[in-house]
Amino acid sequence: MFEFHGYLDMEQAKQMYLAVMKMMEGRPVVSFLNDLRELKGTFTGLTNWILKNMMPVLQLGLRYDALVLNHDVFTIFAANDFASKISTLELQLFKSMDEAENWLSSKEG
Repeated sequence: MFEFHGYLDMEQAKQMYLAVMKMMEGRPVVSFLNDLRELKGTFTGLTNWILKNMMPVLQLGLRYDALVLNHDVFTIFAANDFASKISTLELQLFKSMDEAENWLSSKEG
């Protein structure tokens, strides 16, 4: 699970995703759970970077991504923007951790 707090630091987020890619080379993961409840603001710049640089993760077996949102209008906008641009995995937006965890459990079987 990834947890984000406050305003997103692009460089820290990129380093985190690069570390995840390296970890997945040895242990494939089929799903991500992103806790954005404490995130403030937008992350549309990161969306473009993810779309450009995270394709190796999909080739390593990532198939599902759950984003748990807060009520910040900019975070919701960025999450919807991300969801509309990514077509290579199944992504869902949720208002609660329970909903997201249940959805991922149903997908992972």
